[in-house]
Amino acid sequence: MGVSAGGAILRWIVTCTVIWVAPAAYAQLLPLGASQKLEVGCDWVLAYDAEVAGLGNFAFPETGARYWVALVSDTVSPGSRLKIEGRYPEARYSAFHIHDGKLFFLDAISDNQIAPAPGSDNRNLDRTRRAATVESGGAYTVYAQINAVPPAFDPPINTIYRRPPQALDGKVKRRTAVAYRTYLAEGDNTGGVGLPALTLETPEGAFSLPHAADAEVCAGIKAQLRTPPPSLPISLLPPLIPSRRPVFEKFDGAAINALGLGVGLNPHNGFMTAKVDRDYDDLLLVRGRLPHFTTQAAVGSVPQVRFWSICQNGASSTRVHGCLADRDIEPDAAGFYNVVISSHVARPASLPSAYGWLNFGPEKIGVTIIRELLAHPDFNESIERASKAGAATERGDFMPKVTYCAQADFDVAIAAGQSPGDTFAACSAPAASLLPSLLPLAGTQR
Repeated sequence: MGVSAGGAILRWIVTCTVIWVAPAAYAQLLPLGASQKLEVGCDWVLAYDAEVAGLGNFAFPETGARYWVALVSDTVSPGSRLKIEGRYPEARYSAFHIHDGKLFFLDAISDNQIAPAPGSDNRNLDRTRRAATVESGGAYTVYAQINAVPPAFDPPINTIYRRPPQALDGKVKRRTAVAYRTYLAEGDNTGGVGLPALTLETPEGAFSLPHAADAEVCAGIKAQLRTPPPSLPISLLPPLIPSRRPVFEKFDGAAINALGLGVGLNPHNGFMTAKVDRDYDDLLLVRGRLPHFTTQAAVGSVPQVRFWSICQNGASSTRVHGCLADRDIEPDAAGFYNVVISSHVARPASLPSAYGWLNFGPEKIGVTIIRELLAHPDFNESIERASKAGAATERGDFMPKVTYCAQADFDVAIAAGQSPGDTFAACSAPAASLLPSLLPLAGTQR
């Protein structure tokens, strides 16, 4: 509405040929109870859990993560804020993200940036380091300022901002969505500390979430998140024909979010993606140097990333079919990870310990995603620091490589005791390039 025909055509061209947002995910999240008035807000709604079939499995989630979303009404009074009282979980990572009602990213704060309450401690020293003698469970309070502009200098601690909506924003977009994420939580999916308590503080008074008047709307939102979205026609998703010599490329989530074409972006992640075709050969091999991660036995003075993973996803459904986290990987003698991706039928009967395996999934076209979460500023070869055009040279051995491989050739190499590096080189040597890949990914990862 309110867009000229030329503008609509341009937007369609951009969406369909450059940075396609997964419409299945977008349509799933867009309503959020749009047909009913939200008086105050909704308490945490579990938006994704890998152990719950179909729950929120869209927009390329990470299987080791859990996602919750809470909502605040679009009609809150000026000066309102959401008070979030919680405890640091037993998890590799936790964070709060502010989105508008259509889940486009606005602001975020990670656990290492959250100052503890008096008498408590935060074991997260910075992006990748932890205090060895501090346990999880310390208390904190975070504030989400609603429809407010953050100060240019000296922002208050433990505060994130939902900027004021634009004049043409509709009712749903004017709402505030707060996302809470944990990665590799232990004990339960909250890391053993439960979910943070939410209180909406307004000039008229304080209201605990959930609010009784919103029970029906909030129940509808929960039902939406438990309804798997439909898949998309793959012909609309670029690159239309993946290359027979696939390559990983840096995914610029910030640019996509700025254009309003993504949902649920996590800015703490650096992403590399490759679009692949299951029918090109039996196996897909991925290889690269594994960065040192937070809970790894000390190799150097500072871990390079908080968390690392590789996931296989469907391109049209945007569903995840499996992930391997850093702790699931046993690097080879050269310090490289080696991952085989295939259908269950083509899965090698025996894999040496230096190999991991992922299910390609039922879709013909897939997307392989590598995540680096909260890379340390001194990690010069990180995805975050790499340029989109020069990542292949800037990242050195940390740049992931990918190739197709015939199962028979792979089995012969394994039987002969060939090293993973030599096996990868042998599989990539005969591959013939047919059509180039236009772009590695269409969508938004979380």
